[in-house]
Amino acid sequence: MALHNQWKGLARQRNTDFLCDGCETSLLPVKHTFIVGGANSTREPRYWDTYYIVLGLLKSGLNGTARGMLQNLLDLVGIYGFVPTGGRIYFTDRSEPPLLALMVKNYYEATLDLDFVARALPMLKAEHKYWDTYRSINVTYTRSGNSSLSRRQSDLFQTVTSKTTLFGPSLFQTAVQTASDESSDSEGFLRPESYSTDYSTFKTQFAAANLFSTAIPTDNLYAATEAGTAPSVQYASVQTAMAGPSLFSTSLRRRDVTMPDSNPFAAFTKNELSILGSININSTIATNLNSIMYQVEVTIANFISLLNNKTDTAECTSYRQRASERRQTLLDLSYNPSTGLFSDFHLTSGQQTDVWSVNSLWPYWAFGDSLPAESAQKAIDSISKLHKRFSGGLPNTLYNTTLNWDYPKIQPPLQHMVVQSVLGLQQNTGLTKRSLAATNGFAVSLVQNSIDAAFCNWYTTGGDVPGVLNQYEGATGGSTGMNF
Repeated sequence: MALHNQWKGLARQRNTDFLCDGCETSLLPVKHTFIVGGANSTREPRYWDTYYIVLGLLKSGLNGTARGMLQNLLDLVGIYGFVPTGGRIYFTDRSEPPLLALMVKNYYEATLDLDFVARALPMLKAEHKYWDTYRSINVTYTRSGNSSLSRRQSDLFQTVTSKTTLFGPSLFQTAVQTASDESSDSEGFLRPESYSTDYSTFKTQFAAANLFSTAIPTDNLYAATEAGTAPSVQYASVQTAMAGPSLFSTSLRRRDVTMPDSNPFAAFTKNELSILGSININSTIATNLNSIMYQVEVTIANFISLLNNKTDTAECTSYRQRASERRQTLLDLSYNPSTGLFSDFHLTSGQQTDVWSVNSLWPYWAFGDSLPAESAQKAIDSISKLHKRFSGGLPNTLYNTTLNWDYPKIQPPLQHMVVQSVLGLQQNTGLTKRSLAATNGFAVSLVQNSIDAAFCNWYTTGGDVPGVLNQYEGATGGSTGMNF
């Protein structure tokens, strides 16, 4: 009970009573109580954070609070057409991974509140329409029947056009001039809440010989914030991320996903890496985003069927077809049959990225149950190798670049995704009992190690629960407990 009571310290409400006449607040008009991600770090709701907060609220039996937080997000979709990154007016020009439909799904599974699903469904469709309209493009390529889940001889090779979803703004083209150099006509999307930091990032140049600007290409900065895992080398190339004039002439090369024995970035200092200058997020088919969109489309289809006495209407079938086509496109462009793993796909080079990210495990959460047994087994073998190497948790990338979303940093949201991906693979009926046992052991180990690490970090920095757990005598930093 003491642990459940900790929610009270994180609960907030929008209060405008303190404002003078005619004054405004940057906080968006949310009507219901919301939980912030940290008592001292944020003062407004954040989109991606809310997914994990709602999971915790449901586990604590605080269904009403969870419902209120979901209603806040649904209301924002009604106002803006999508869920902004955060609950401030300066977040309303971008979003984050669209997890709202999955949140409503989790809420329904915990409460069986079908009335709420009925009220939420129009807004879930509206958010999907936003991503489908303003964050999606048509990609034409040659499809091989060998990559299809349902092979037919006539389909061995065919040209197809498929719609895929990308991170990055195309609706809001309010680029801000970054003209510290009057001769420069470059533009970038600078976030109001961190304008100075973004300005420096966008226009920084180093004095050392043969080094060039680490400027993020136009509008990739907002794309990076939508992706949720930035800054990171995830959307760069090992070859193109190195400092030097050869960056612009070095193309991506396709290769098998491997776990490097050495760090290719080790020879360079932090100021000599040009990682941020080599990313091109909004020309990248991100496997995690398209896997999420697949889950959104399946969830909306299931809700439509549920509200129609479990009957698949024409609208329901349309969403299922979109999901099926999206899954096939990921198998065509992002799947590596030699490893059983997926990778992001760069549209500019027509190649899979050679910097693998743990985010690429998301497809197994989305549709691991429908993969061929051989593919599922290869995925399990590859994930097992990763787990043996990183038993304390899987980093987003395998390279130590000093950036926040790269090795050795372990991010809790990604550990949750990995466990869900393993559970998705466990639903594959073609796997052997031995393989299933191995995946279950991996999932349990990852969860326990993540809990242990979080507790140790919190306890050794002064964390305590009054009346339950006294503060550690050797606590460092004079803090009241923190996680890092």
